[in-house]
Amino acid sequence: ESQILPFTVENVGINAYNGVKTNYNEEIVPNPPLSCENVKIINVNGFSNISVPNYQLNFQNLQNIQFNAFQGANISNINMNNPGVSVNTIPNNCFENANLGTLMLPTTISYIGVSAFANANIENLYIPLYCQYDYKTSFNGANISNLYVIPGTIDNTPNNPLILSVSNGVSIYNAEIASSGHYYIDSNSY
Repeated sequence: ESQILPFTVENVGINAYNGVKTNYNEEIVPNPPLSCENVKIINVNGFSNISVPNYQLNFQNLQNIQFNAFQGANISNINMNNPGVSVNTIPNNCFENANLGTLMLPTTISYIGVSAFANANIENLYIPLYCQYDYKTSFNGANISNLYVIPGTIDNTPNNPLILSVSNGVSIYNAEIASSGHYYIDSNSY
């Protein structure tokens, strides 16, 4: 088994894994995790256009993500929802055009940037209930099969729960709330 991300990496540099592809044989070890436990910073284009469709990235200590970090990425599973993760912003174009199986955002997220999920295909998205975003562009053209709204630790917008408008081309097939309160999808209260 080859490891494309050394365990000791704390800072994923600019364009570090941009365009990396694997020929990993899923029959040997299905869905192998990449060692992301020590990663604290993902710089511009750090994982953009990476194609590791059978891999899982499990972040334990992530503190900062810069724009375009996962733009165009093809990854099976990204888990940022761990106690040591303190990221509070999903920056502009972060997951634009990405193809993801499951993305678990940290409960600390309070802001989602412009075009952060534009035209992304995501099977399962876990997102905090209270977070601000650009309603015209953050999810423009996104295809989300299953949306799970989870309790957030940052409640900076108590009167503005998550609202996703399908009028901007967002496709959401299933939505489930995992906390008390309400959220809205295309003006329908759940």
